[in-house]
Amino acid sequence: MSIEEESQVPEDATMKSIRQNVEYVRTQFSEQVGVTLDLNSESIERIDGYINRYGVKLYALKKGDGIVDLFGSFLGETIIKVYGGEWRLNKDKLGIRFDNNSWAFPFAKTYKHFENGPEDSIYSFFKIVPRFLDNSLTKNGKPK
Repeated sequence: MSIEEESQVPEDATMKSIRQNVEYVRTQFSEQVGVTLDLNSESIERIDGYINRYGVKLYALKKGDGIVDLFGSFLGETIIKVYGGEWRLNKDKLGIRFDNNSWAFPFAKTYKHFENGPEDSIYSFFKIVPRFLDNSLTKNGKPK
């Protein structure tokens, strides 16, 4: 999605929180689920499957918000590592801004995956990022 307004660099505390969340997923969560997770496509696919299996249960137990932050941070950092971009704030919404002024909002997408299930998959979102970068998608995610 292309957004024309000015963006701001997130506060140091926000970036520290993102890094801590990523490290938690890479170490503690990886250990809990018995797989090694790193900033790559395969790990996003594994987390996607985890959300598909347990997302509704986590929200029913009122534990969803924290895990959205964990997985949203991990998704965002993976997008940056694989596709580029940088964390920025736009109208108080944290996302990743790319050089072509397209944006990805990993926390919003992770929340939607928990809320709506596989139809809002973080893995399919991750795989479609190159189409944002080459401007072949419109605002609604449809081909031009």
